[in-house]
Amino acid sequence: MNKTIVLPLSDFSALARTGGSVVGKAEGYANPIVVAQVSDGMFAALDALCTHAGCNVAYNALNLTLDCPCHGSTYELDGTVISGPAPRPLKKFTASSDGTNVTVTLP
Repeated sequence: MNKTIVLPLSDFSALARTGGSVVGKAEGYANPIVVAQVSDGMFAALDALCTHAGCNVAYNALNLTLDCPCHGSTYELDGTVISGPAPRPLKKFTASSDGTNVTVTLP
């Protein structure tokens, strides 16, 4: 059964603007999740743990990538590895917004 996380934009002001992002833990999911507004009203949500050494990735609004600060791995917004040493993609989740909240659906 899928779980949903609702992030009110009033509580997560970084998500209210294009290029903004948050990283945090959600009840019922073991790893941190990164959520970003990648373009006007379009959101991406992915598992935030780099598949190489488990560091938290960060959203790079300039390049539209997720970057690991520990060893330089970079990922596409769909989780695909652009450059290693990460051996596997990040898990991607469905994210949508109604203009008031961002809803992320977890498996």
